[in-house]
Amino acid sequence: SEKVGTSRLRYGRMVRRSNAGIDEAEAIVADPDVTPTRRFFSAFYLLAHNRLEAARAGYGQLVDDKDFGPQARGHLAAAALLAERRAQGRADVTGWVSPAESSILVREPSSDTLVVGFTLPLGTLGLPMNAVHAMLSSKGVNALYLYDSRQLLHLTGTDRFGPGYPALLDGIKATAAELGTRRLITMGASATGFTAIRTALDLGADGALTFSGQSMMPAYVQASFARSPYTIERMRAQARPMMVN
Repeated sequence: SEKVGTSRLRYGRMVRRSNAGIDEAEAIVADPDVTPTRRFFSAFYLLAHNRLEAARAGYGQLVDDKDFGPQARGHLAAAALLAERRAQGRADVTGWVSPAESSILVREPSSDTLVVGFTLPLGTLGLPMNAVHAMLSSKGVNALYLYDSRQLLHLTGTDRFGPGYPALLDGIKATAAELGTRRLITMGASATGFTAIRTALDLGADGALTFSGQSMMPAYVQASFARSPYTIERMRAQARPMMVN
């Protein structure tokens, strides 16, 4: 089906980090006959690559679409914010993490805040990281965005700091100390909202920011009812003690 084909295209691009994907995405958003699904996710890919003009061209053709219109209008606002920050002389931030680039550390010397973001399997927080980061503060903050190639929601460790949940906590503490952090905020989306809340409690953080975040992950949940049943089964096998309310 088109849905499966688009998902393969989308995840394949993000994981491979192929530069050829940019040309392909630009050709798709320029094609007047392409389906809205392919146009939207190609524009998303271009936004993550900081190809702002091409991304806006793609989203601009979707603002009245019944399925993608609201998201397209939101992403257009994100693209405008990124363009504004670029005009201010701020450096572009990478849009996503993956096995090829498993973390992003954004330094803002004027800030004493560190935001730690736990990405979803696609390597974003719903929106690409560059857009999320631009929305955090008009003045800028330090940020660390993490990827978990084990796909266990960072609860058994993360690529930057190695295996084990304690290693994750120690790594965040060390990064915070290096940056002179006085305020620590964790961040997650959907399933990794759970991770943001859990780590905020364990780190004594000042807060947790989540986007439609989960606040519980009971071990007894019926996997077939979950959006990602395979992840639930693997969590039971490898991280059952972390599955709490």
